[in-house]
Amino acid sequence: MSAPRFPSKKALFFEKRLVLYIYCSIVTLNLADKHDVKRCGMDPLFRDQIENLQESHFLILYWVGYAEGRSLPYNITNCFDDLKWLRITRTKQTATALIEALQALRFLDIRDEGNRKNMYITPHGAQALEHLILKKVYTPKKSAFLEVD
Repeated sequence: MSAPRFPSKKALFFEKRLVLYIYCSIVTLNLADKHDVKRCGMDPLFRDQIENLQESHFLILYWVGYAEGRSLPYNITNCFDDLKWLRITRTKQTATALIEALQALRFLDIRDEGNRKNMYITPHGAQALEHLILKKVYTPKKSAFLEVD
């Protein structure tokens, strides 16, 4: 058994930046009011939805948020490649099902841009991601697409 891996300083710095970005999106821009998201707590259904997210859902939300923070387009093919690289899935059908589940929960927005379907995080998705990051439910993992500069 290997020793536990701790997040690098760069990962911790990014995590703090992402939480700040989410906070600014919800509070400063009043996206929470615009989309009827409660600031002072979550309703039971929303909490259940967040608590039933799997690690793969968390990683997709994390990578989409990371890409938006760096102003990079992140599409379904990039997501599939990252999930395959981490050995979470071997088929694009599974990756698409995970993405569609997040879209059905209104955590992701998928837009056709050219010949790609790019993904963007919604205010609900940002709130879900913030909850998962602050509770340290899952550990962020590298994206092969986003780590290459």
